[in-house]
Amino acid sequence: NPGFVYWTNKFDPDRQDPANNVEVSSPQDPLQNGFVYNGLAYAFSKAGLYALYPGLGDTTFTPSKTSCSRGHWTPLSFCVGPQVFFLSNDGIYATAGGLEQAITDDKVRPLFDPDQSGTTFGGIGLVDYTATSYMFMAYYKNEVWFQYRGKDSATHILVFDVRYRRWRHISALATRSMYADEQVVANLILGGENGHLYQDTGDDDGGTAIAAEVETGLITIGVPLVHKEWGHLITDLNPAGATVTVKVYSAKGATQLATTTSASATRTR
Repeated sequence: NPGFVYWTNKFDPDRQDPANNVEVSSPQDPLQNGFVYNGLAYAFSKAGLYALYPGLGDTTFTPSKTSCSRGHWTPLSFCVGPQVFFLSNDGIYATAGGLEQAITDDKVRPLFDPDQSGTTFGGIGLVDYTATSYMFMAYYKNEVWFQYRGKDSATHILVFDVRYRRWRHISALATRSMYADEQVVANLILGGENGHLYQDTGDDDGGTAIAAEVETGLITIGVPLVHKEWGHLITDLNPAGATVTVKVYSAKGATQLATTTSASATRTR
């Protein structure tokens, strides 16, 4: 019965009365998963979101379809935070139990377009909607983490910052699953393809050094159209033994003027 919700006995979670079930959706629109948000139970189907209102004695539930017009694509690609975030068939959305809002902006929306040609967009793998066993979502430290298998056959993680509403991409460690728990201390656990568990901590990626690129803002002194001449550009840093390459650009970043590399173990300029 893919459209039914079942529940255990009140105060007796190890047992279930045969009458503890209710039909929520049709077999053609199977349920995907459920959750509790703001004290009310909900269930996602492939085509929509249903609220489950408790009856007398909290032993029965009455389903009611919400104004959320999109369903949930896979059972584990959703998470609950300040809102409920979920993967649909054309992007990631947020709902508070009502009308959904897209959080996939123009920069990342092509990754979720099932009609997009090729295997990548902007160097990031397109979402392979057939690889449902790789799709996980977690809410962790004010961010929504979404893991998926790309059409480029690589595992990708897209991270959405809820406060600043911006995305970042992670593509390094081959992960297979994801779990987050913030009840006591915020903790994110990733399951690797190699059978190992990984945490979001440390300064390497499963034993591999993490490469990073930092781009500063353009120095215009408030007059970007005026030609300027600089005598020196000083970079003060401590590479701590890592190799750091500094590049200098002009013409709004279009022309590279100089480059220098340092692998000093102490502070250098």
